[in-house]
Amino acid sequence: MIAFFSGTGNSKWVAQKLGVLLEQEVVNITSVASDDFIKVKILVIPVYAWGVPRWVKQYLITAELPQKIDIVLTCGDDIGMTDVELRNFFSKRNSRMNSCHSLQMPNTYVALPGFDTDSQDVVSKKMENAHIRLQVIAERLKDSKEVIDVVRGGFPRIKSYILRPLFNHCLTGDKRFKVDTKACIHCNRCADICPVQNVRMTDEGIPKWLHHCADCSACYHVCPKHAIQHSSFTKNKGQKKLI
Repeated sequence: MIAFFSGTGNSKWVAQKLGVLLEQEVVNITSVASDDFIKVKILVIPVYAWGVPRWVKQYLITAELPQKIDIVLTCGDDIGMTDVELRNFFSKRNSRMNSCHSLQMPNTYVALPGFDTDSQDVVSKKMENAHIRLQVIAERLKDSKEVIDVVRGGFPRIKSYILRPLFNHCLTGDKRFKVDTKACIHCNRCADICPVQNVRMTDEGIPKWLHHCADCSACYHVCPKHAIQHSSFTKNKGQKKLI
């Protein structure tokens, strides 16, 4: 069984492609009971701020883990020390991370200056490379190879051990989301796409966040009128075409 967590579709796409290549069932981790996670052989998750998404980490803490598991991490550029974080986590829970691969996918983080969605040329190149790399990853997974093949990027320890805690303390959660009520067309797409049901529509048809945000920004990207902003930094930023 392949399980995935996905907000904007990158990890879902990867999991589905691997499901075809490996002829395995693919499930959304949000629909997997914690006791059933022991059946999962491959976990596909995004990297948020050079680490495991907070929602995923909380889920794994309560889950019954398999003896070994293979991990595929999707990222815009690099993963920092995320593979080490996962290796240590599973080891402490008497499980084992058998392999870990990272895979570059279209960037979705836009909430700070200097971060934006990729150009169409970059998206096309990343997707072309992703198809090729998935073939390699799938062959290794078939053979149960023990391998760590990831892009940690420059200064990975600074990113994961210094910048990430600051990021999680100051910039996560849903309190920074704002809605342009004049632009909102009350389409409900933001509520429908939220992977953890953190968005609810008010009686007036305006999205309201319920404060258990997964930090995926899917609600921002899916809005057809760009009516949702994550602070002033996202004004005039791009929106990822959701897979």
